[in-house]
Amino acid sequence: MKNLFKFSCLAFALVAMTLTSCSSNDDDPEVNPDDTSFVNNVFTNGLPASVNGASITVNEKGQVTKISNPGDGDDIVFEYGEFSRAGKFDVRMYMVDPETGEKGDMFYVRLNKEGFASYVEGIDSDDAEVWCQFEFSYNKAGQLENVKELGDRGEINDEFRLTYTDGDITKIEWDDEECYNYFYTNSKYKEPVLNKGCIMFFSQGDMFEPIDLDDFEWAYYAGLLGKATKHLPMASDVDGMDYKEFGWKFNSNQMPVEFWGYAEDMGEYDGFKFTWK
Repeated sequence: MKNLFKFSCLAFALVAMTLTSCSSNDDDPEVNPDDTSFVNNVFTNGLPASVNGASITVNEKGQVTKISNPGDGDDIVFEYGEFSRAGKFDVRMYMVDPETGEKGDMFYVRLNKEGFASYVEGIDSDDAEVWCQFEFSYNKAGQLENVKELGDRGEINDEFRLTYTDGDITKIEWDDEECYNYFYTNSKYKEPVLNKGCIMFFSQGDMFEPIDLDDFEWAYYAGLLGKATKHLPMASDVDGMDYKEFGWKFNSNQMPVEFWGYAEDMGEYDGFKFTWK
């Protein structure tokens, strides 16, 4: 996983910014986060049992409570309810050492009316300072449409705008500097393939780069980052250059069991595997 650079900022200063710009009754979820599973809203054919070796645990309500062994040595824990810093949040996600139980960095998540993350604060485990902020917005279909990464004064450091065509991401614009294009056919797949497993990667596997959410990317598998594309992406380029193809393997139910990228100058890279219940 890529390391997301940390913004140095004082927590109390950031709180003042977020109270002004991010707290709104319009963002209050219409469901009680403590009693609601957001997974079925996203994974319409069932949640994967594991993603690239990271196993996913759900509770009796169907909520994702833990992702074990996601690749960095720490487990990821999800808690639902009401959490307060200087504002109210609906979900708390944090890293935990599986051997010692020591908690690491935390993400405090505010949800929109549909139960998707609208605002996130990352809290450093060492000094309890806010080291990252994200704002997310979604289209009418509940798909992620805009990502803003904010700096220590609330300014926009990075912004990603996602364009959809018939339910599929076809373009991601990054700060008006680069445009990533996505295609749903390639040399092997002449027709688009339905995304039955509702699989989405952001920073991982070069799927929907350049969006880098660091460990918060795993919140997608808790149903907190919107709905998937209608079809599986099969290729991408950057401003018409650096063309890459994506490879997939499927089980008998046409659920993806493996994903990888391919580029002429790199060969195959970044393979990911999935298992299903």
